Amino acid sequence: MRFAEPFLAASLDADSGSSAAYNLQAVGAAECLMRFTPSLQLEPWIAARFDRIDDLTWKITLRDDVTFWDGSPCDAAAVRDSLLRTIEKQPATADRLPRETGFSASGYELTVKTPKPLGLLPAFLADATFAIKKALPGDQFLYTGPYRVTQFTARESMTLEAFDGYRGGPPWIKTLQFRQVPDTNARSLAVQSGDVELAQALLPSDVDRLKAAGLQVFVAPWARQHMIVLNVKAAPFDDPAVRRAFALAIDREAMVKGIMEGAATPAYAFAPDAVGHQDLMPIQKFDAAEARRVLDAAGWKPGPDGIREKNGQRLAFKINTYAGRAELEQAAVVAVDMLKAVGMDAAIEKVPDIEKTIGDNAFQAAAYSIGPAGFGELSRAIGLLYVPSSRNKDRYSNPAVNAAYDEYIATADEARRKAALKTIQEQLASDVPIVYLFNPKLVVATSKKVKNFSPHPLDSYRVTPDMRLEG
Repeated sequence: MRFAEPFLAASLDADSGSSAAYNLQAVGAAECLMRFTPSLQLEPWIAARFDRIDDLTWKITLRDDVTFWDGSPCDAAAVRDSLLRTIEKQPATADRLPRETGFSASGYELTVKTPKPLGLLPAFLADATFAIKKALPGDQFLYTGPYRVTQFTARESMTLEAFDGYRGGPPWIKTLQFRQVPDTNARSLAVQSGDVELAQALLPSDVDRLKAAGLQVFVAPWARQHMIVLNVKAAPFDDPAVRRAFALAIDREAMVKGIMEGAATPAYAFAPDAVGHQDLMPIQKFDAAEARRVLDAAGWKPGPDGIREKNGQRLAFKINTYAGRAELEQAAVVAVDMLKAVGMDAAIEKVPDIEKTIGDNAFQAAAYSIGPAGFGELSRAIGLLYVPSSRNKDRYSNPAVNAAYDEYIATADEARRKAALKTIQEQLASDVPIVYLFNPKLVVATSKKVKNFSPHPLDSYRVTPDMRLEG
């Protein structure tokens, strides 16, 4: 079975960064202790159960039928070694699994003692970042998934073969071939021509054409959000009024209608409804007249050409975009016109690596797309984008948000967690470090020979062992 993907991993080491781990899980190679079902319910995967002994101590009972690709058991000692390696190689995971965490392994029971309460630990360990791996000399890695990697070229292609020793029996499809195709139109043409059997993340405007070509087309809920990240340390976004006016200037309904042809929802909250949380509240809105009033009050006055100025500074900036998500590039172009209508002069500049651009703070504004609940829990969005992290080294920090995040991940009390989430959202509504655009739906096209496939709302779940290719 052949796949056309917008992005593939840069490494087979799940500890080289979250994008590698998510991709390795998505293609059927890597697995975690826990996982989220298509209805976003947390359930055991490599683990059999989690028991909380006290505020700091968890006992994880593992399945006894899970093995690595070399046939060695995935027992408590192996899981301990994998998690310790993640802690060492990925310091950014310290908020979810602190370096001071202690492990005690015995057979298929792993006792975890954290230095602070972590009420969300089972959900954290569903994050592909904590994929269970066995590291061998020479940068070789073994995982537990139904498919084992046999060929790999970074960010270009991957071939995987069915793992005959997989619990419950080997998967139905013998070989998977993945090809990175950043251009959305090229992915669409590849599946229409029969060069691939599945193409991921296509445009809503292609749906009718894909159906006419005799393909199966899925337009499904997706726990993903398109946004524009603002660097609050860089002019002009060091002025809160500019950030607030930016958010007010964006007509999200128009974007959904004009760009996505209805296959999206406007983004007014910091995560999409598709993640299943009931405690999200709208913290942004469209009101161009209010955007102008905010800028007027802050001293940004229209110049002769309609672009505002303050203290000799023109209200001009760049929005960085990147390849792989065509609809996000289109949204940035549309945003330029919306911003001009309130007196902002924005220009588009494409960059080769948006993760590096954001991680290095080498930008003013950046179009970006993220699964805010990439492993089923909102803490991913908060921990990556709004508190210090690999994608927020020195771009935005609010002590109230940082403290509320610590409370949110520590407590197992639902009322306290809701209160912390409310505080975070109220602070983000005031600070506007990110402007939300829309929550796209996932468009996937497959050959009609593909059976037992259904898109999962989370990006890291794509290949399942029961997928079939008939005919």
